[in-house]
Amino acid sequence: MSCRWSHDGVCENQDAALFHVRIHPAACASCENYDGRARGLGDVIHRVAKATGVSRVVPKSCGCQKRREVINEIVPNPLK
Repeated sequence: MSCRWSHDGVCENQDAALFHVRIHPAACASCENYDGRARGLGDVIHRVAKATGVSRVVPKSCGCQKRREVINEIVPNPLK
């Protein structure tokens, strides 16, 4: 799994960059800042919500990330 934040196995996202630790590829599967090829339908829904502005009116505590992970597990991207 590749993400624009992952460079030489180190996550350089501002939230993780503070730690400068090597990340396990499985960690990307549940990262809310993941920005690579869609892992599944959950990522597609997330990107549409972000592009249309829906994600700005929904509170962070709504459980969106957990739903995103579950939907990705149920309907994964067949092109991974």
